[in-house]
Amino acid sequence: MIRLNTLQEFLQRIYGLYLEHRVEDFLVTDPDLASELDRSPNPRQIKEKLLVLQEGDELAIALYLDRSVVEKLEEDRSTGILHHDNIAEFLLALEGISHFVCLVWNAGRRRGVSLLELEMQAEIDKFIALSSIIARQRTHLEPKGLRKWLFDEPRFDESLDDEQRRRYMEANHFAGKYCCHLERRHWNRGPRRLGHELLGDLRRFYRLSQADKISLIHREYVPAI
Repeated sequence: MIRLNTLQEFLQRIYGLYLEHRVEDFLVTDPDLASELDRSPNPRQIKEKLLVLQEGDELAIALYLDRSVVEKLEEDRSTGILHHDNIAEFLLALEGISHFVCLVWNAGRRRGVSLLELEMQAEIDKFIALSSIIARQRTHLEPKGLRKWLFDEPRFDESLDDEQRRRYMEANHFAGKYCCHLERRHWNRGPRRLGHELLGDLRRFYRLSQADKISLIHREYVPAI
């Protein structure tokens, strides 16, 4: 399986971003240390979380990935093939890296980013990454129905409180509608490659504010079916 830094570079190429920082330099795999660093009001014992502490203009970040996730990706690095036995770990790592990239890029431009926006972007990144990988590798994974698999039957952690659950549901809903738009506009008659028009669409959307993203989805994108 590819390295975490390579996944970061993959996202940066898609969205045309430049970041000075590399996610592997901010990686934490010790659950005790992650619990100590987690200052959120409802800390959850999960295998992936972006840990953020802001004091004035200073922003401290760490990405926690459970050691089992990192070990699984390391175990499959020699083949670089995505399959049913490693896709869960791949998606966890990709979600964390998506959060890291989105937060760091916005922070570098002194732009705030909400938890909803981070989660929505991570869902979009999962769809784009899996579509791209499945299109170029021979695998047992089936591209048909990928969007429905990701968005139509989401399962949420039972430890989520009402506010957290609502945020994940909204992120899933908005990302699903946007990815439906991408699928119909760019992949309706051809393979799932990252062509120039698709990249342009993704990059424009990435740079919008959260309010503008949601307004655009409500105004122009058909419901996912």
